[in-house]
Amino acid sequence: FDNVIFRRGGNMVIGEPLSVPGILQLAENARLSHYGATPSLDVGLHLDLTLGTLLIDNTSRIDVSGRGYPGSPGSSQPFGYTVGNALGSDQGTGGSYGGQGGRYQGNYMPGLTYGDPRLPRLLGSGGGQWGSNAGGAGGGRVEIHASQAVLVDGAIRANGGMGSGSASGLGSGGSVLIVTSRLAGGGFITADGGSKVSGGP
Repeated sequence: FDNVIFRRGGNMVIGEPLSVPGILQLAENARLSHYGATPSLDVGLHLDLTLGTLLIDNTSRIDVSGRGYPGSPGSSQPFGYTVGNALGSDQGTGGSYGGQGGRYQGNYMPGLTYGDPRLPRLLGSGGGQWGSNAGGAGGGRVEIHASQAVLVDGAIRANGGMGSGSASGLGSGGSVLIVTSRLAGGGFITADGGSKVSGGP
């Protein structure tokens, strides 16, 4: 497409690269995301944008939070999933990526760290269960190549997801890679691990 504008609550979930040599604009509560990973599907899952200019207004966002490797589904399988859809973080532990996930209690171990901090291009890992409560999914993956500019007054988020209980593990943050000649705006770019008010790693 030459130019693309999402507005008035426009919401698109994509599974293929999007190329817009002109302007991609998200406005008026627009949202752009990619499909979530599953225990059998992770290859190629990311938001892959090749653009001239990206404009995100203060009501809009690119949001792939919780779209990475799944957390433990609950008591039937205690581990969260990690890179390559292998089993990772154990019961009550958060997903790992660039840093190791936290631990609620006991001798349960979070998954191993992985990835290159200079080239963040991987999905985040899921957290482990606690009891019958599922772990949170990891954050997704965003890759943006903009030849002109990236102007963010809203948000680009690749945060980890929450578990379903107070002590189940949270998902790790995913990744955001931006290659551009100009990055500006008053918004937020985050790839944080999942958060809770109380309890759980």
